[in-house]
Amino acid sequence: MMNQPRILVSYFFGPRTIPLGEACARGFEANGCTVYRFNSQVSHPLDHFGLKWLAKLARGLHLSDDYLVNGHPWSNLRYRERCMEKAIANFRPDVLFIIRGNSFRGPFLKRVKKQFGIARVVGWWVKDPRPDDPQLLADSKLYDDYFCIHRHGYKEVDGIGYLPALGLEQRPAMPVGNMVPPPRSRGIVLVGGWSKRREAFVRPLLDLPLTIVGPGWKKRGRLEPAYWSKILTSQLWGSEVEDFYRSGKIVLNITSWDPAVLTGLNLRICDVPALGAFLLTDAAAEIAEFVEPGREVATYTTPEDLREKALYYLANDTEREAVALAGLRRAATDIETYAQKMARLLISIGLAGVAE
Repeated sequence: MMNQPRILVSYFFGPRTIPLGEACARGFEANGCTVYRFNSQVSHPLDHFGLKWLAKLARGLHLSDDYLVNGHPWSNLRYRERCMEKAIANFRPDVLFIIRGNSFRGPFLKRVKKQFGIARVVGWWVKDPRPDDPQLLADSKLYDDYFCIHRHGYKEVDGIGYLPALGLEQRPAMPVGNMVPPPRSRGIVLVGGWSKRREAFVRPLLDLPLTIVGPGWKKRGRLEPAYWSKILTSQLWGSEVEDFYRSGKIVLNITSWDPAVLTGLNLRICDVPALGAFLLTDAAAEIAEFVEPGREVATYTTPEDLREKALYYLANDTEREAVALAGLRRAATDIETYAQKMARLLISIGLAGVAE
């Protein structure tokens, strides 16, 4: 058993990207591990000079040979693997922890594991549930250990462990007494790129004080130009997102898939209560595993129900802020941290964390 495993974490790293990779890296470090952060978003220098358009053309033509996409030595996949191999050679990890995320080929993973004496190659599927898509099961067979953020698309015999991504990098301070909420300068705030499902739930709210952050809403055939004033920007990162959430009376969460049908929750279920903000999210049975619906967050089921709940909580400040405060207290005491999550993962793959 390794006392201080060396772990290479492969995901997106940088100031303008999803913070999940950094949260996991710090979680491993809190468990006594030495961590190397590999940014799997690296792209070949020639990618910006036409190769990505060639790949799009190949996909659009449904070419059976993927040489134009990933097979040639200048592809992003091959370039990513070369960069990964250099990192492995220099760092000599005991564990490769690949958040999927960007992919790697099976033969590559098998070769570097043997060549560099890597003990475990671990994969974590953090993409949304995809009905009738065999990619999850096929991908899981490339790894020694494999985890998924949702329960959809696999069975116990497939050897895939359930590991939700929800968690906190650090707990907020416990609020004292009936804490005075910060001023809420906006009505309803939504962070999320356009999807058909999101648009269907947003439309009944367009006459309300709604502010959207996310890409794709202004594309042709989607939200009409008359409503573009409700779109603040396409992207916010880091503390900007946190400030945006805190500014809203209601933080609206609309999952791209229907969480009542397909399992899996996004990170807002824990992130928003931890900021002391009020979360109104689509109903799903799994929510109760993290926060208490109706007391620590509010839920809706249909677009009509969403509009009714939005109007109610916009008009009832005291009740709304009581829910936000209850959610903050839950985050301060009971929501899992990434240090705890990574400790559980280390134990499940046969290693031991040191954090309590």
